[in-house]
Amino acid sequence: MEMNAYAGLSIILVWLLLFVWVGLACKNINPLNEIKAFLKKQSTSGRIVFLLFFLVMTIYGGTKPTDGSSTNDVNNVSESTNMSADASLGQLHTGQIDDADKFENTSSLEQTSSSSITSSFASIPDDFSNTQKSLGYVLVGIITNELHNFSITANGAAFEDWLIYGASDDMFVYEQNNPIATYGTNLYQSARVYSQGSIGFSTNLMINVFNTILGIPPTNNWQGLEEPMLWCENNQRNSVFSWHDVLLNRINNENISFKVEITNDGDIISHYDNRVTEYIKNLTNFTYSISISSNTTEEIAINNTCSITNHTCATLYESSPNGGIVASHLCEIIQSLNSGFSLLWKNISDLKQNDDDNDGLSNFEEICIYKTNYLYADTDGDRLNDAYELCNGYSPIDADEDNDGIPDGANPNEWSAHPLWSKDNTPSVVISLNTPIPSGVSASLMLNDLTIPLSETNSWGITLPPGELVNIRLQSTGHDPIDLHLSQHIYTTRNYDSSNVWVYDPSGIFEGKATYNAKAKLAIPRIRFYDEEINAYVTSICIHDIDVEHKDLKIVLSPKEFADSMNLDNLTLENLTLIGNDKVRISLAEEEEYTFGFARCDWFSNYFEYNYVSEYVNIHICTIIHQDDYCIFCSEKCSSYDGINIDINGDYNRTGIIVDNANEDSAVLFSNPKGMVIPVNNNDTNQDGIPDCDDDVINGVEDLNELNKIKIESLNIPSYLAKYCEAKLVIYTEASDFDFSKLVKDKIRIFDGITLDSTPYIFEKINEDMYETSLSAETIKKLCNDDLELLVEGCWHGSQINIVFEVYLDGVLSGTDIISILNAPFFVLSNCDQATKMFLGTNPDLYGLHDDLIDLNFLNIPMENVGYDYMQDYAEFGASIDSNGNFYTVIMDLDSKVFIKELSPTTGYFPIGIRGEGGNIEGLPVSALHPYGRVIVGSTLKNRQRTVYNFLKNQKIQGDLIELDTDWLRVGHVDELISIVPSIYSYNVFVFDVDLAISIYTNSLNDSSIIQKEEISTEASAYLKPQYEIQINQMKNRTDEIISILRDNGIQESQLIRTPVLFELIEYDDGLFGSLSSCVLFNSINSVYMIESNVRKAIFSGSSYTPYNSYYTNILVNIGYDTNNIYMLDSISLQSRGGSVHCGTNIIKER
Repeated sequence: MEMNAYAGLSIILVWLLLFVWVGLACKNINPLNEIKAFLKKQSTSGRIVFLLFFLVMTIYGGTKPTDGSSTNDVNNVSESTNMSADASLGQLHTGQIDDADKFENTSSLEQTSSSSITSSFASIPDDFSNTQKSLGYVLVGIITNELHNFSITANGAAFEDWLIYGASDDMFVYEQNNPIATYGTNLYQSARVYSQGSIGFSTNLMINVFNTILGIPPTNNWQGLEEPMLWCENNQRNSVFSWHDVLLNRINNENISFKVEITNDGDIISHYDNRVTEYIKNLTNFTYSISISSNTTEEIAINNTCSITNHTCATLYESSPNGGIVASHLCEIIQSLNSGFSLLWKNISDLKQNDDDNDGLSNFEEICIYKTNYLYADTDGDRLNDAYELCNGYSPIDADEDNDGIPDGANPNEWSAHPLWSKDNTPSVVISLNTPIPSGVSASLMLNDLTIPLSETNSWGITLPPGELVNIRLQSTGHDPIDLHLSQHIYTTRNYDSSNVWVYDPSGIFEGKATYNAKAKLAIPRIRFYDEEINAYVTSICIHDIDVEHKDLKIVLSPKEFADSMNLDNLTLENLTLIGNDKVRISLAEEEEYTFGFARCDWFSNYFEYNYVSEYVNIHICTIIHQDDYCIFCSEKCSSYDGINIDINGDYNRTGIIVDNANEDSAVLFSNPKGMVIPVNNNDTNQDGIPDCDDDVINGVEDLNELNKIKIESLNIPSYLAKYCEAKLVIYTEASDFDFSKLVKDKIRIFDGITLDSTPYIFEKINEDMYETSLSAETIKKLCNDDLELLVEGCWHGSQINIVFEVYLDGVLSGTDIISILNAPFFVLSNCDQATKMFLGTNPDLYGLHDDLIDLNFLNIPMENVGYDYMQDYAEFGASIDSNGNFYTVIMDLDSKVFIKELSPTTGYFPIGIRGEGGNIEGLPVSALHPYGRVIVGSTLKNRQRTVYNFLKNQKIQGDLIELDTDWLRVGHVDELISIVPSIYSYNVFVFDVDLAISIYTNSLNDSSIIQKEEISTEASAYLKPQYEIQINQMKNRTDEIISILRDNGIQESQLIRTPVLFELIEYDDGLFGSLSSCVLFNSINSVYMIESNVRKAIFSGSSYTPYNSYYTNILVNIGYDTNNIYMLDSISLQSRGGSVHCGTNIIKER
């Protein structure tokens, strides 16, 4: 009792000492696989402390408790199933694994006898040796009690030369198409085969299967022998080299057989018959070696130098049934055998780190001790980590330890519902186990993450996901092949074609030829077409561009592993053209709207013979139309079509920038800052004598710059719709357009582009008021995705043109948009605008006037005698605005053509009318109420020149026309009744007044100093006769009417000046005043009043009749005229023909 107390106290002290030391020295040390490396790094004192601890624990543990219980009693062992793998691995080396009765050593490796050496902890390596790492191979096990056939197989081939001549210390080169061996990253297709029992690969690898002195007798020396020879076989699974019944030491009757298998993953299995075992056990006087070497290192399994006291053979490790680790020398194992054996060499050249699968077990432990798979954390596929199973007393190489048919770590419901299981009796393939797994052997078949424990014969239906790879892995603890086979399901209820299953099975899993750690691949391949433009797989291609005649597609085989195994010879194409190695082109047949393409990939296998996978693809012109968003041909929604955009726009804000505005279809007023206005292009930029708007071309860059742009916005539809699309431009004028002198199509010109070579559209008449043109197919195609800019050219002043953009899809109107454009108006100028040039007629009086004005230096502007006597009547010099918004001179030619010579790049010109009526048009100056002035016309203009009247009325910008009655005059022009006179009051209006003329005349009769001309006295005296009183009163009333009309139109009373005028009196039978009267006295109203160089000047009609001359002169002086700027013309010849100086002249003015 006292001893137990001391012992307990000692243990407590040791424990405290240990915890302090470990806490200080073992920070961040993983106690699993690194503990041994950790101990090696400690100082001597540290190791002593650790050993002292284990010594005390051993003594204490060896003392039976006083209550009679055993520490090995299973009832005293706590459950450890929840212990983490990392926390439990330290127990692996001490043999203290909980629930040891659940742990099964199912390895078929030979268990060591009592002669095996149970290793101490420190004697177990924690890693491969440098030699093993450098060489890339390690001996991992020995298989005993096997029977092997070393005779040549049906597919084996003996080396003919050795059959004929025999061999001793000889070599030949064996070459194959398939790889013979894999070593690191090298694949060897040739090997050096030595008669002495070795195989060499380049200078890097030598396999000494049983290297010794051997003899191979020729066939004629085979008497009594079992066909001694060396034969080879190479297939996808392995390469086999067999020395059959060869002569040891070249001695007859001392025959041995051995062979080597090199698997396709580089592992090596060498087999030896029992005669080799006996020779190794009993002979001491011959030299032999079983090893693998390179040019620098060698890993020896066993050779003749090995002895019980000097082991040069390999050490093999195993886990024991009680969880410990057993280390054995190969020579001692062989000494215990009475049969042949096999040696297992593991290719470790691909190891990357200490624990490649990160399962908590080192690669060395997995390969050399526990025989688990170092590449898979769950070797048996039961969904339990290898280290976890070892730590908790389970087998990491048996997926179904409770034999319920379900992997131990799997959820039964989830496992049963796995998508690879066939659910509707229509499996892709059937996997069958035709022979039960032998007792003591565990096996499992893994299909991706589905594990099938293998035990009794059974069949499993598997549904393979199309185009996806299913990786197969076979795990077995035995060395005999597992009798697995692959087949198609025989359907009785439906015709199901599973001939498109691809099988890659180099290990022969499904031929019943594979053992442990074999791999295969299964798939139902797919062949698809990939459109790299949209980054998607396609089976139907809607062509959205009528110019596209073909489509290039990437042909994709999946899974990738299947694609890598195929080549162009496997591919069959119909209506598809191969481009390079991985693309095909499908083209629309000529004049066809669709084409079908077909691709098939064929291959052969050992399982289903002929196999194929195929796919169709079509290309077609998309038939989507305006009613919906779906292609009629393929029923696919066209993602690029979301409604047609119908929009035509112009410079609505008059800023030079095209914009879209909701009010762009409203009536355009020049006085309103909004709404598109374009100049009338009636000047002559190329100076060919023709107004630019009167031809059908763009006359150079200057002319181009004078045109305006409009834009039809993109339709925003796929270009393939162009073939179903029709687009039109329709033009018409507003109902308020009074001007019918030009057809609508002649009032505006629309060009098909914005470049110099653009041509105008030709408009055809729809009805009396509308004209249309259809856009070309090429233009519509462009409009599908791009905007279309056009040039518009104004051709006729004052007309508002509505341009309608109409779009039809499949013959049905989809929509319209309208833009209203006003051609810049023609402005009638007034005498208050600056005079720049004066034209005079060819009357003699006017020639004299021309000379006098020059002699007097009266005017500083050009003067020219042209054309006819009455130049005023044959043109109206006005203005309009240009493309920059500036006023420029425009000549309205009233049927003379004489003024066309004035046409220039800065002067516009247009003809209208059939006879001269210029004297019937007068302009009022600008005012606050009328910023562009007003227009006064005589009533005869409407009847004589309706086109001119309507044209002026249609301009609107100068308000309604002010009409004065001129029907009673013989000439009938308004310039006989009023005159607009610039003055210090801005302007005055002279109005004829016969009463004032009579008064001046009667007063002059009493003045003897005034010489009365006979013609004046005769005509004027008629006004004093009673019989003309009615007619005179009518003229007086007309003066009052004119003044009243002018007042009503905003002219102030102070601006109205009555001036003396007498007209010829004509008596009719009915006593009424005649309608064709002309001026009797010189009519100073019909005079020239102007502003020239900002100076008011007057050239008025007068005579030697001084009362009138004096009266007019005084009026002009009173309103601001300098007498030096007043010129009186006594024009007898003009007056005799019904006119005066205003009728005989015309003046170009500028605003």
